Amino acid sequence: MNVEHEIGRLSGDAQDLGEFLEKACKLRQKAVTRASEEAGLSRNSISSFILGSRRPSVDSVHALARYFGVPERNILRLAGHTDTVPAAILEGLGEVVGLMVRSMDAEELNEWIQFGEMLLLRRQRRMMEERHEVEG
Repeated sequence: MNVEHEIGRLSGDAQDLGEFLEKACKLRQKAVTRASEEAGLSRNSISSFILGSRRPSVDSVHALARYFGVPERNILRLAGHTDTVPAAILEGLGEVVGLMVRSMDAEELNEWIQFGEMLLLRRQRRMMEERHEVEG
């Protein structure tokens, strides 16, 4: 199994951002300071994310996802940037989506999934930006 594939799998399996970053750097055989610099972040960024002393900004999430070649949504999840939706809404939405999906061909379904992921990412970015305005 190649390193990039292993890092991709790890981004979905890790419990938190610190665990992912520490293991991904080891897989790439990079010191965390070197990985920070190569990702376009300040020298100690990844180290502070591993220790949990800082959470990544929107720009840092994008840089980490690009550097490690993983979806931004995985970095957002690992960093704890998620929101919850009440179960009743999800159940109702699930029924509607199920009806729609049954009527789509494979190409339409793929486009719909990509659109949904884009909307989710936009929402998560907006939430992160709002948190930074409140904290800042």
